[in-house]
Amino acid sequence: MIVLRTIERSTVGEEANESESWKRRYLLCQKHMNQKGGVLGRSLEFVIYDDGSDEKTAVRLYEKLVAEDKVDAVMGPYSSPITDAVADVTEKHRKLPRRTRRAPPTSPAS
Repeated sequence: MIVLRTIERSTVGEEANESESWKRRYLLCQKHMNQKGGVLGRSLEFVIYDDGSDEKTAVRLYEKLVAEDKVDAVMGPYSSPITDAVADVTEKHRKLPRRTRRAPPTSPAS
């Protein structure tokens, strides 16, 4: 089984709405990939935790994902401040995170 960590997708806090959308996408991907035989013949599982849009919580959860849950890869986090906060953890454990992108705010028409 290939285990991906998608945590730090906040279900509370300022990133909650966008995070719920990403969670649905990840679970849909998991469902479709596993229906097609997984990845390299291995089933896919997303482990999803909630960081509450808090940098210290995100760091603690990333350590748990890598050191205790032994995930194969990490996804996210969503917001730049949390991405910066967990960078040392992912570097220390040599887990390059796949980052999602936030679209820039829409500017008024000129």
